[in-house]
Amino acid sequence: MRTQGFTLLEMLIATTLLALVLTVGNTAFGLFTSRWGDRDDAFTARFEATRQTLVLQEVVDSLLPYVVQDEAGTARLYFEGNVNGFVAVAAQGLFRDDTECVVRLRLEQSADLTFRLLYEEWPLDQEQLRSAQQPIPFGPPLELAAGLAEARFDYFGWPSLAAQQAASEMSPGPRRPAPQWQSTFNALSADLMPWHIRLQLGRGGEAPARLFSPALGDRGLLARHREAP
Repeated sequence: MRTQGFTLLEMLIATTLLALVLTVGNTAFGLFTSRWGDRDDAFTARFEATRQTLVLQEVVDSLLPYVVQDEAGTARLYFEGNVNGFVAVAAQGLFRDDTECVVRLRLEQSADLTFRLLYEEWPLDQEQLRSAQQPIPFGPPLELAAGLAEARFDYFGWPSLAAQQAASEMSPGPRRPAPQWQSTFNALSADLMPWHIRLQLGRGGEAPARLFSPALGDRGLLARHREAP
């Protein structure tokens, strides 16, 4: 009995079908890996942005009423802020969480008139901040956000310690002054720290607010008060 094999035509058809299956499978796998890679990159970017935001929240919430000397040699609290950002001393930094750091958050306008949010720090493990006029050797800035159509900082608190004390001596009433939001805050002259720091960030007309409360954290306003040497 003779065993019948495949004809040439049958082999060509089978080979063509196999090639077609491999081509479709390879294309589908390529699309899958491409989309997965894009999603993985997007997930990684969102995760990193979220991590930086959470750490930044911890850093700003740990701002200290750090005392330095002004030009006259008088002990003053170190905090200076305006609509473009602020500089202060925190119990930890983004890059160093084992030492106090001078930190600066600032907005920088790009050529397309949008804003970038930059973060800088200088650890105080090798040298102490002693004077308000002392140059700060910040490290390279870290870009936290870019392409911001709207961006500004605001500060909530009393304009000065004298105003707070005067208000405490007045009887409660509609004319009694109260702390308010301000576009600038200088602790060197106010003799106190802001209660809240508000960061307005906007993309495409939206302007969500992020609120930090350095003076109301677990450390308290005077928990880390130190006299300048």
